[in-house]
Amino acid sequence: MRSLSATDFRRRYSAVLNGVADGEPVVTERRGRPVAMLSPVRPEPDRPTVAEVVTGLRVLREGYSLGGLREKDLIEEGRKY
Repeated sequence: MRSLSATDFRRRYSAVLNGVADGEPVVTERRGRPVAMLSPVRPEPDRPTVAEVVTGLRVLREGYSLGGLREKDLIEEGRKY
């Protein structure tokens, strides 16, 4: 990990960004004390779409029942406490 003063960072901004893009994190210092770290962005994992989540929830709830109870009755029962 490379360290640069704020002044050097400002002067070499483009080169620093190229280094960060290549995977090299950089710490920026002010008066010898670290104040910021610039690191490459990690790619986000693929997130499921809303449709995929809804389908997954529907599959998950298959086979579960309320044992003859109604949802409304369960909600009312929960409100008592």
